[in-house]
Amino acid sequence: MGFPTKFKLFKIAGIQVQMHSSFVIFLLYDIFFVGAKDFRLAATVAAVVWLSVLLHEFGHCFGARRVGGDAREILMWPLGGLAMCEAPQTPWAQFVTTACGPLVTLILTLIGFFLRGPLESYGYQPWLLATVLFGANLAMLIFNVVPAYPLDGGRMFQELLWLRLGYQRSLRWAVRVSFPFAIG
Repeated sequence: MGFPTKFKLFKIAGIQVQMHSSFVIFLLYDIFFVGAKDFRLAATVAAVVWLSVLLHEFGHCFGARRVGGDAREILMWPLGGLAMCEAPQTPWAQFVTTACGPLVTLILTLIGFFLRGPLESYGYQPWLLATVLFGANLAMLIFNVVPAYPLDGGRMFQELLWLRLGYQRSLRWAVRVSFPFAIG
């Protein structure tokens, strides 16, 4: 029996959340090297980003369930999260499943934005938390909606094309459009 590649963390609404073992290495790096300069900042950023990515993935899961599909697992790893969703193979169901992740990220961005001002009077820590919530989610939102397949923006682009071109042709076009983003 070898080293486990993922660890079960908890289960919410029938969705098992797991962490890939490489994520532990990423967290240790963040704590020891980034956190050496300002541990509170490093820990705050790591916690807010991790929770934001997790909520984004739950958005995909609940989106899939909303359109008649299912989702039973989320895997957290250094490059983000993976929601294992099974939505019906229709353009609309796939689009809703995909769009619900960025929608959650947009909501978190707005919450962070609107909390920054009022929390400024409560001191550095609450203001920092709101600022990190805003900045981290804004960055994730911008990156994630780039129309580069397989990011959510590229998937939504493909799913919209699917309505007119069919699945195969829409997928080919989404991949073609992704190349300049990959090179850039």
